[in-house]
Amino acid sequence: MFPQRREAFDCFTVSAQFEAPGSVLSSHQHERAYVLMVFDGVVFDDTAQGAQAIGPGELLVRPAGFTHGNHFGDGGARLIWIDMAPAFSDCVAPLYGHRWASARLTFPMVRNLPEQIRNEMAAHDAASKRILPGLVEQLLGVGARVASRSGADWLRQAVEMIDHSFTEEIRIADVARRVGVSPSRLCHGFREHFGCSIGDHIRSLRVEAAARALRESDESIAAIAASFGFADQAHFSRTFRGQHGMTPTEYRRTHRIER
Repeated sequence: MFPQRREAFDCFTVSAQFEAPGSVLSSHQHERAYVLMVFDGVVFDDTAQGAQAIGPGELLVRPAGFTHGNHFGDGGARLIWIDMAPAFSDCVAPLYGHRWASARLTFPMVRNLPEQIRNEMAAHDAASKRILPGLVEQLLGVGARVASRSGADWLRQAVEMIDHSFTEEIRIADVARRVGVSPSRLCHGFREHFGCSIGDHIRSLRVEAAARALRESDESIAAIAASFGFADQAHFSRTFRGQHGMTPTEYRRTHRIER
C-alpha cells in the first residue's frame, strides 16, 4: 500500500500523502524549496503562465517563494514531498543553475530513486530512517546533473519520441533518422546526458509502467507483461526482479494500492 508518513531530518522533511479527488489548493507560496514526486493520479500546477499537468512518474523541483496553486483530478493523487531547509537548499541551488527556477524530470532520468524513496517510506522501520537521507541526497544530486545539462534539441526530440512509444518496438536507427543524427551519435549523446543506454532507459520505463499496473490494477501478470512490451512473463519477471529486487507477484502483494 502507498505509505502515509512524514519523516523529518536535519536538512529536509519527507512526506508521503494522498490528495483527495477534486481537492483544490488556492494560490500560495512555499517557505522552503521542495521536490514534488507524483506516483499516482495527476497534479495540476496552476501558475501565471497557465496550468501544467504533472503525471505519474514525474517530479518537479521548485525554489522557495514560487507562487502557484494546485488542483487534483477525479482520482486524487498519491505524492511524496521533500521540503528542504534553507541552508540545504542554498547548497543545492547552484547545482541546478538556471533550472532551479523549475526543473521537471521523470523517474527514469533520476535512476528511479523516487521509487526507492517510496519503498523506504513504506518500510517505516529503523533501517529506513538511515537509508532515506542518502536516497534524498542522491535524488537531488542526480537531478541536478540531468537538469543542468543543456541537452541539444535533437536529444530532447529523441527522448520525447522514446518516452511516448516505449511499449512498442523502437529501432535506434529510426529514431536517429527522425532527429537528424547518426545512430552512434544518438547512443553516445544519450549515455553522456542520462548516464545509461537507450535500452536501459526503455527497460526502466517499461518496468515502472508495469509496476504502476501491478499496484493499481487487477490485470494478470502475463497481461501486464504483454502490455508493456516484454517478450513473455518469464522475461518480464527477470527484468522486474533485477530492477526492484523482487518478483512481480511479491511486488503486487506488498505494494498494492487499495482504492
